[in-house]
Amino acid sequence: MDLSADYGNEHAALVPRPLSAVEKTEQGKKRVLAVMVSDTLEIAQSRSALDSASISVDEVERWYEQGNCHEHGWGIPQEYSEAFVWYQKAADQGNRDAQCSLGRCYWNGRGVSQDLTESVKWFRKAAEQGEYACQLHLSFCYERGQGVPCDSVEAERWYRLAVNTNGGEFVAGVIGNLYRKGDHFPQDYAAASKWYLKAAADNESFPQYALGDCYYFGHGVSQNFSEAVKWYRRGTEQGCDEAQFRLGRCFFSGRGVLKDYEEAVSWYFKAAEQGHADAQYRLGRCYSFGDGVSKDESESFKWFHRAAEQGHKHAQYCIATRYFRGRQTSQDYVSAYMWVKVTLNNDNTDTRSLERLTALTVEMSPELLQEGERRYAKFRLKYHQS
Repeated sequence: MDLSADYGNEHAALVPRPLSAVEKTEQGKKRVLAVMVSDTLEIAQSRSALDSASISVDEVERWYEQGNCHEHGWGIPQEYSEAFVWYQKAADQGNRDAQCSLGRCYWNGRGVSQDLTESVKWFRKAAEQGEYACQLHLSFCYERGQGVPCDSVEAERWYRLAVNTNGGEFVAGVIGNLYRKGDHFPQDYAAASKWYLKAAADNESFPQYALGDCYYFGHGVSQNFSEAVKWYRRGTEQGCDEAQFRLGRCFFSGRGVLKDYEEAVSWYFKAAEQGHADAQYRLGRCYSFGDGVSKDESESFKWFHRAAEQGHKHAQYCIATRYFRGRQTSQDYVSAYMWVKVTLNNDNTDTRSLERLTALTVEMSPELLQEGERRYAKFRLKYHQS
């Protein structure tokens, strides 16, 4: 068999030559056998290299797209197992998109048995080629210990790479949050503040108000209310409700700015309109006491009620009290009972609510108590409370 005919003149030297008389000796045979083994391996490697070279980048990309079509049912029936086959074929040729998709198949158990370890292997291959989404996912895996042992150092390394790959200001904020909370990373306020600063510089509202919190509470930096206000203001420029609420709190307390109840109410209102429960509760208190606005018990009740429906336990107690006393509304023991029970569902050690519940059970008839329980069960079902 003329191997040189198959592979060209550049590989003619790899064809095993016939044994000479000298090589028929035992020593010669061993030496020639070693040469033949080496030649055979080199020929096999050359064949593999030539075969791979014959596959164009466009063809590999078509394999990946074919997998996409099978996975999503684009123009053909949706079939995960067939998608897996095409992704595998393209991934083996180094296509990073296919490697990422193959990792997802293993992660979700689509077209193949779920295997988080195998999933991480393919995510890593794509991540090493600069695939941003896979770098993030690999960070998550190391952070949570899924598919790999939990390793905060590796998690941060991949998060850092993601930041470098895509600018990653959002990712920088995520890293800051991990260090601040200390759930999966060692709690380190100084590291958190550094990552928040990196993210905040690019007008991401979340790290801006988070950095403001670092200065407000002195976490990782020297406490500085004026600096906190600066970063809260930056966050409000993005329309961030958390930043609006925090800036309102600063004006209400006079920390970092001159105390100004009207300005505080203005910021509370902006955040409350976006559904911020703490801001709604604070706005309810402002209307109740006339701080920064004309005293208006009806407006107070309205904002307490909005906050209470979002699970704010102090607002829930305020609503229960108003129904119990008939303040800003007609006296309604059933509604009072429901809201007290809701409050205790959030905190079953709340002394005031326990005392209020005792008083209600004395005042209410068995029929009213039964109706109160029915209303409470309905509320829990509506708001998916456990």
